[in-house]
Amino acid sequence: MEHSNNRGAVAIEARRVASGDAGLDRILGGGIFRGAVTILQGMPGAGKTTLANQMAFENSRRGGRTVYITLLSESHGRMTASLTPMRFFDDAEIGQTIHYVSGYSILMEEGARALLHLIGSEARDREANLVVLDGLFVLGDAGLTESEYRRFVNDLALQAELMGCTVLLLTNGRRASDSPEFTMVDGWLELGWQVAGHRACRFIEAHKLRGSGFLAGRHSLRISTAGVEVFPRLESYLGHRPRVPTADARVSTGVDAIDAMLGGGLPAFSNTLVWGPTGIGKTTVGLHFLSMCSPDAPGLLFGFYESPEECVHGARRRGIDLESRIADGSLQVVWHPPTEHDLDMLGHALLDNVRTRGVRRLLIDGIDAFEKVALEPGRLHRYLTALTYELRSAGCTSMFTSEIAGLFDEQPLVLAGDRSAIGQNILLMRYAQQGERLTRSLSWLKVRESAFDTRAHAFEIGAGGLRLQAPLDPRSTPAACMATGTAGA
Repeated sequence: MEHSNNRGAVAIEARRVASGDAGLDRILGGGIFRGAVTILQGMPGAGKTTLANQMAFENSRRGGRTVYITLLSESHGRMTASLTPMRFFDDAEIGQTIHYVSGYSILMEEGARALLHLIGSEARDREANLVVLDGLFVLGDAGLTESEYRRFVNDLALQAELMGCTVLLLTNGRRASDSPEFTMVDGWLELGWQVAGHRACRFIEAHKLRGSGFLAGRHSLRISTAGVEVFPRLESYLGHRPRVPTADARVSTGVDAIDAMLGGGLPAFSNTLVWGPTGIGKTTVGLHFLSMCSPDAPGLLFGFYESPEECVHGARRRGIDLESRIADGSLQVVWHPPTEHDLDMLGHALLDNVRTRGVRRLLIDGIDAFEKVALEPGRLHRYLTALTYELRSAGCTSMFTSEIAGLFDEQPLVLAGDRSAIGQNILLMRYAQQGERLTRSLSWLKVRESAFDTRAHAFEIGAGGLRLQAPLDPRSTPAACMATGTAGA
């Protein structure tokens, strides 16, 4: 977090212990409270140990010291071996700023008071500012009564406060949410799995962070060689205070005739929904749009259904030059094969690219893919609203392609759902059956705060790309279809 010019933010950060992940720190308002006791709860495999170790190494990086006490049967060597591939792991810190201690035998042989004494003495001797107790649930296995359990947690919190030490308590999900430890601690984070059909996605949820606001609800989590990465729900923090630039400028679509229909091009910083059935030419419109990017106005193709090679090859066949744009760095093609994805991970990847490269022209080829990966389709409208507000705030003019299910639908708007709400400009592309000939047409349904040509125009796609023709009636004629024997085609 960059807070060098904000004294208030610096003061807040000084009271926090960073997690080593920007997404989680965003959810927590900068990290967990320094000198507080926080529970990390989750079933085995949820990522508690990885996150705790990540925080320990981040603490070392910032000049702190950690004592990591385990009550589990897993050896420290085995645990650190599993962490070796993680980028945050640094073997040189073990035994220097991070000390691993086993507390299992002391708990079982001498009891909870002896364990409490071990925690305090190790923290003092190692001058630790962070203590991790991994396996809090083992206290129950050791035969502690509910009263003794509560007393242990209370005494540990008092000890942490006296020493000015931050404490992380790792436990599994067997204890009920109304158990005393959850009411006595300062923070409570839950890690787990969310299952929908055959898909399972990791999540993290902050239930409690005493004296502080946080982004409530479940947020996506990924464990990779980067460690624990958290992706806050976009709508939980974006789009609440839009900062959209204002301008009367126009942005060319890359097709002069379409620009003429719009009075000079698309309104700058707007979102355009390109809408039509399969094969109609939606991607071609988007490729024309991207062909106008430059080093001063970089472009991004964020696609799902065609690989970068297929996109470039398809553009070349249409006479649209993307190769030179890619070669000079004006255009980047990012491909996410339409398999299993996470909605928020996609959104964060998109926004990171837009912000990092200063993207001014964006084509999302297949906005429907976001719909298909959403575990909770009901949140899609909020998600897309937050995403498009942030794109506009970043100074980006965006174009999204979306497919209509039917070839000759008279009222495709009823199929749009959440998608029509994000289209400030909507370009409708349709087929028409005229005798034996299948023709294509396009028409603008709406353009943000602009006058535009409302007529439907026929068009063709050839070696020179998209060519607009005369206005026509875009509706298919059932009688004509019957006459040619193509009804229902």
